[in-house]
Amino acid sequence: MKLTFRRNPMPSFIAFAVILNGILNIVVGMSSTLRLHAGAEIKHYFSYFELVPSLKVSSLLSVALGTMLVMIGIGLFERKRTAWRGAFIILALMILNSTYPRLTVSTFMLSLIFGFLLFLFKREFNIINHRPMPYNQVIGIFSFAFAVTYGIVGSYLMRDQFNNIHGWLDAFYYTMETLTTVGYGDILPITNNAKIFVCSLLIVGVGSFVATVTMLFGPFFEKRVRGVVNFMNRLSSYKDHVIICGYNSLALQTAYTLVDQNVGILFIVESSESAKQIEIKGFHAMIGDATSQETLKQAQLNRAKSLICATDNDSTNVVIVMTAKEFKSELNNFKIIARIEKADNITKAKKAGADSVISPAVIGGRLMAEEVKKAH
Repeated sequence: MKLTFRRNPMPSFIAFAVILNGILNIVVGMSSTLRLHAGAEIKHYFSYFELVPSLKVSSLLSVALGTMLVMIGIGLFERKRTAWRGAFIILALMILNSTYPRLTVSTFMLSLIFGFLLFLFKREFNIINHRPMPYNQVIGIFSFAFAVTYGIVGSYLMRDQFNNIHGWLDAFYYTMETLTTVGYGDILPITNNAKIFVCSLLIVGVGSFVATVTMLFGPFFEKRVRGVVNFMNRLSSYKDHVIICGYNSLALQTAYTLVDQNVGILFIVESSESAKQIEIKGFHAMIGDATSQETLKQAQLNRAKSLICATDNDSTNVVIVMTAKEFKSELNNFKIIARIEKADNITKAKKAGADSVISPAVIGGRLMAEEVKKAH
């Protein structure tokens, strides 16, 4: 009998409801700005200028936010995490807009309910795009464009309630001045409605900035954080592995030999360039100072099989040996192997706590001398 697993239908219902909420806001906004008149005077169908300026601004905001909710609802149908984040930002703006200039109970309550449902079913919206899609960029750019348009159109329609706005250029100048928080003080609101509009413009500007940063840069930072978390989880699972400190031909050849013996390898290097080269060759690497207790602790030295000090500097290798010795106990009796180039430092490395000392220079010299003897 074949088992089939059905997806939770609630996220699809939430997406459909968010789209309906967006349509409702569009209708509410348009109903305040459009009125059908009897007769043949089609030009009077748009009775925009019969409205008070503050109502015009709120109506424009309702239409724009409603449009964004419809776009985000489509993303929620696909269970995209980006759409889930954007929905929260838009719903917050929707709740603020539904209270001005008068409370719209239906929009206010629907936005609260949908926000609660989105939070409740957060784990269902877990689809992250791995192929390039313009969805994030569209939402981010639209948010910024909406904030600028809202400020320009709103300040122009309410120009009689400001002391120095006379045309579109003045409205654009004032919007840029407000959104960038420069505030030269040459244009000021002179009525309560104008002051409320300025407050709403600041809220919309901050909201659009958050939306733009979240949509455009959120996935990048999320990927970086996820990579760090995955790496730390991988480190915590290491056991009976071999830690190699340093990156050179000797360390690399040692790693290749150990891999043939099915031994786990972890390099500790100080530069990101060396770490990249190690990753390319198929090994795991962490960036850090091998002479630091914290670095060795993160590398799970207490659970390792051996530690190989293979840097090009004898002094560094001796210090690593001394640091690693402090982790040794009856339960954590890993082997410390040190690479020493100068023969005078071999005794120092052993006194520092190295279980084995390998000197490529000394061994190589002896082998060459043996070959000379064989020739005679």
